[in-house]
Amino acid sequence: MIKNRLEVLPVKTYNFLLRDKVLILKDNKNKTGVYRWINKITNKSYVGASFNLSYRLKNYYSTKYMQNKLLAGNSLIYYAFLNYEYSDFYLEILEYCDKQDIVNKEQYYIDLFKPEYNILKYARSSLGFKHSAATKNLMRMAKLGKTNSLGYSLKIENKYTRDIIVYSSIKQAAKSLGYHPSTLGQALRTHQFFETTKHLITRN
Repeated sequence: MIKNRLEVLPVKTYNFLLRDKVLILKDNKNKTGVYRWINKITNKSYVGASFNLSYRLKNYYSTKYMQNKLLAGNSLIYYAFLNYEYSDFYLEILEYCDKQDIVNKEQYYIDLFKPEYNILKYARSSLGFKHSAATKNLMRMAKLGKTNSLGYSLKIENKYTRDIIVYSSIKQAAKSLGYHPSTLGQALRTHQFFETTKHLITRN
């Protein structure tokens, strides 16, 4: 049983990302598991998971892919990769697991390491799950700026003071931030979150 961070022994560790690129992709082809990027300079980290680790990890070797993702939304880990050298990072494969266990496994390591590059602190955000009909309906109502009857609300966190305000509708939240409701709604529908210089907005 893992009692603290120091006792976590990764399945694999790769210290030379460019030299070992082929090996990394080969070792993890068609494998389901949880991985962790660590910045050697800042010691900040990112925890992610994938049903096909090789496919996911390959994205980090594509500057164009990461740039396009940043144009579409926010990603601290992609931003970090674009602003540091590959030699400034190393990769840990924390654990291989069955597909049905991947959410719990990823959440476990997010809770354990509290990775700074993870904007969202819940596991399902990075796995590409399809939304249920109820969730899609909530997103549609949020985009239209309507208060829903299923308990859907928005949490706005001040990144500097950590103060949190919860709004019952997209319209209220957008007004408080000075954004048009459709702008905020589109971001939440597409990326599950919206980030400004000062605030992080997520579904509550």
